[in-house]
Amino acid sequence: MKLKQFYQQTHDLIQLLKVQFPHITVQMITLAFCRSTPNFIVLFGYSRILDLLLTSQFQAAIQVVTIMLVSSYLLSFIGNWIDSYLQGYEFITDEVVMSQVNYMSFTMRYDIFEDNDSMQKVRAVSNRMNATGGTGSFLQIIILLCTNLFSVLYAFCFVGYLFYQAMQYSFYLVLLLLLAVGCICLGVMILKRTSAYYEDLNKRNIHNNSVFSYLLTTMVNVEYKKQMMINRMGQLFEKYFKNIIQTFHVYLDFSKRKGRYESVYNFALSIFGACTYIYIAYLSLHGYLSIGSVLLYAGAMQQLIQYISGCITSYSDAVFQLDYLNYFTDFLHDESIRTTGSLPIEKRNDNAYEFCFENVSFHYPNSEQLVLSNVNLTFKIGEKLALVGQNGAGKTTII
Repeated sequence: MKLKQFYQQTHDLIQLLKVQFPHITVQMITLAFCRSTPNFIVLFGYSRILDLLLTSQFQAAIQVVTIMLVSSYLLSFIGNWIDSYLQGYEFITDEVVMSQVNYMSFTMRYDIFEDNDSMQKVRAVSNRMNATGGTGSFLQIIILLCTNLFSVLYAFCFVGYLFYQAMQYSFYLVLLLLLAVGCICLGVMILKRTSAYYEDLNKRNIHNNSVFSYLLTTMVNVEYKKQMMINRMGQLFEKYFKNIIQTFHVYLDFSKRKGRYESVYNFALSIFGACTYIYIAYLSLHGYLSIGSVLLYAGAMQQLIQYISGCITSYSDAVFQLDYLNYFTDFLHDESIRTTGSLPIEKRNDNAYEFCFENVSFHYPNSEQLVLSNVNLTFKIGEKLALVGQNGAGKTTII
């Protein structure tokens, strides 16, 4: 999914929730900011405190400690406060969206809503929400994605300033950048493999949930239970349950495979971290960096790789859920199923409506003889009208 399409679908889904929660976008961005900022405040504060202590500037170090603690705790408090609201939203966001879908269903043409494709989509969305989560789970993934993006931005600022200070050693810097790009590419490759396998597992889980719900509903029904006992269907149900249980072993295999991939990726990150420390220590020995800056830039470099991987993972999870959640927005924004023109008859309160026949002709199936030919009639509500004609003229057919 392209970024523009991802942004548009996410925006449309959040707009549905704004009907009930008008400030949800600001709350999500603020929470992501409050979650990501304290880590870098503490990282910068520790490096600054270390430099001040080494130069015996104890009073200034105390001030930095005070500012660091107050700012980080204040942001954590604001983040926890907003998070408590969003956790409450998580339990009712699905109901908010479904209420709009239900309202749309009541105001649309029944033949469209009764269409098999429409009903299959509704059931598919319900099954997938049960298997992988609904809009509340999606909001948590978006918050995590925004948190990772803020963290990447902070890390880029620190790393960019480090590169600016170390322009004289550009050759070593290029090697370090190539190693960083290699780690990112390895992470993307591993993520693609695990995501494809994980998506396949979720599809199996969706199918298993549907089968299990059907089996459970059937088994607790008294009439169906009688039929099962009479027709000796116990072995058939046992077969289905064994197939469901076998999928649990597939999840275990996935965990093992994911663990192997992550161990390779973590090993690559360890090599990158060691090279980063060596490079930064080399700059420190030549007087370009202070001791505290070594701690700051080494931590920023490692967090940059970590949060870039986190962004990729969060984006992949969000795209997977958007594949079925965007059906809600497509359904609600579909102009072809909306009622157009005047209000439906049953919704008028003034009884100001009429039935009109304009040049109506009719013949019965398998007959070419017209029963009605170019009939023009108007039935107005509240008026009386008598239909007069010969036998077989079509009076009953009109009624």
